[in-house]
Amino acid sequence: RCAVEAGSDLLFVLNAGLYRTLGAGSLASFLPFGNANDQTERLLREQVLPRAGRVPVVAGVLAEDPTLSTAERLGRLRDLGVSGVVNWPAVGFVDGSLRALLESEGLGVDAEAAMLAVARSVGFFTFGFALCPDDVARLAPGADAFVLDLGLTRSVEDVKTKRDELHQAIARLNAMLEAAEHVAPGRPCLAFGGPITDPDDAVQVFRHSRVHGFAGGSVFERIPVQDAVGATIRRFK
Repeated sequence: RCAVEAGSDLLFVLNAGLYRTLGAGSLASFLPFGNANDQTERLLREQVLPRAGRVPVVAGVLAEDPTLSTAERLGRLRDLGVSGVVNWPAVGFVDGSLRALLESEGLGVDAEAAMLAVARSVGFFTFGFALCPDDVARLAPGADAFVLDLGLTRSVEDVKTKRDELHQAIARLNAMLEAAEHVAPGRPCLAFGGPITDPDDAVQVFRHSRVHGFAGGSVFERIPVQDAVGATIRRFK
């Protein structure tokens, strides 16, 4: 409701939202607390869609859900009134030997690209959630736009450290933007996560890159709640 009243252009509904509002980070959405797609549907049905009004809603979809086919899952989302789809939880957050095993079993980025292509073919607007230039290239065939991840969202108090991390994030973002322009010129790109925690940070990102917008997760959910609770308790104490 607050996001709609503030003028958000669209709403990303991810199962990570369940955990962010409890004070945890997005990575909790990868742990086996339940079926990620069912969790997202519950958020859509009970919390978001009744309050979204005319703001388009984009749903996170785990590509390789063994409990329901992609076609059935997308049909359920269409019936709910969802406008777009993004690959979430994204396998790009996994690395090392586990990532290699997932890729070898067909559960990697190519599976997410295939899911997005199916979603696009049945009328959804698709966002490819990418964590590196290689992800951008592999997701491009099924993506109408990209969400480019800049790392875990975190508050940094030290000014010098914050400046350095912001510069690193911009360099990472520009590498992915270059890949996007090479494989899919003209498609919208949104920055996500990393050290961008206030509007001044976003200004720096827009000034030094050609990104089209910003998608905030913990910046709008977890961090404000933690800051408000902490500040209020300290004042009462």
